[in-house]
Amino acid sequence: MTASLTSTTADTTNHHACFIDNRWRPGTSTERIVSVDPSSGAVLWDEPSANADDVNQAVAAARAALPAWRSTPVAERRAILQRFATIVDESRATLAAAISAETGKPRWEADTEVASVIGKVDLALAAFEERTPTVEISATASLTHQPTGVMAVLGPFNFPAHLPNGRSCLR
Repeated sequence: MTASLTSTTADTTNHHACFIDNRWRPGTSTERIVSVDPSSGAVLWDEPSANADDVNQAVAAARAALPAWRSTPVAERRAILQRFATIVDESRATLAAAISAETGKPRWEADTEVASVIGKVDLALAAFEERTPTVEISATASLTHQPTGVMAVLGPFNFPAHLPNGRSCLR
């Protein structure tokens, strides 16, 4: 089994709080997350928050997906990430509008953030190649880097897409 990226556009209409096991769903907490446009005060969305069980399910699903990602050849993982960059580029206007509304950023700054998400894919791929070569040590040994595993990224509100989209790309 290999990993894939089959979506053709970014889904900004579905605001469920949790992405678990390759699908969006609402959290199961009694607490709610309310996103308010800081420039207008309008409620953009209101959803149940995630709770500890949701987080545990997300981590378990990510761990279960890791063997397939780890066994996916680097060239195929690279193609998946490049497809991600293409989808972000094709959805640039929609994503920038969502970032602008949710953070209160001017539209030009939200556009810049989306562009940085796209550009960071190439930067991460180049860094991966530079930092993780396969090195022949002797006729009987070699050093090969493998995907890191499950990691959490806590991104700041003012750069919700750019900063979390970094080191984890091929890992």
